[in-house]
Amino acid sequence: MAWSDFNPLGTAIPGATNNNMWEVFLPSFTDPKEVRVAAYVKYNLVCTFSVVNNLSHPLSTLESMVLDFSFEDKSLCIVNIYHRVPTEPRQHSLFHILSHELDPLLPTLLVGDFNTHSHIWSFPYSTVSPWASDLVDWFDNQGLELLNPPCVAMWESGRDDQ
Repeated sequence: MAWSDFNPLGTAIPGATNNNMWEVFLPSFTDPKEVRVAAYVKYNLVCTFSVVNNLSHPLSTLESMVLDFSFEDKSLCIVNIYHRVPTEPRQHSLFHILSHELDPLLPTLLVGDFNTHSHIWSFPYSTVSPWASDLVDWFDNQGLELLNPPCVAMWESGRDDQ
């Protein structure tokens, strides 16, 4: 979301931010207000590697995207996920992820905003999200490793109690 310079109070402009040094990749969409995830790759990398926004991948939605990088005989898959904060406390929108198996032969980096508290990565006093154990089990079953340091905030709420 960007802000217009033509309105002193600011006017929200939906869509991705443009920068001439970065290539932006977006999910397939028709309405920019619906996009919840984007990926930016520096132009000099796009010129060096083959980068494909894999819109046909089962994990590609308006809230998750898959980029396939390849160079000579090496490949890397980057999955970028945004999980909306559920409106109902016990519901989540991670079903398409939890029902998918990653290719064990393809190096994969899973990044994103999961809006999920777990005893593994959250502060000890955080209330664990009801779906956290399913997500942690899925991470384990896919052979993924958490790279976030334990008990280090990855988000700041602006509130003293979070």
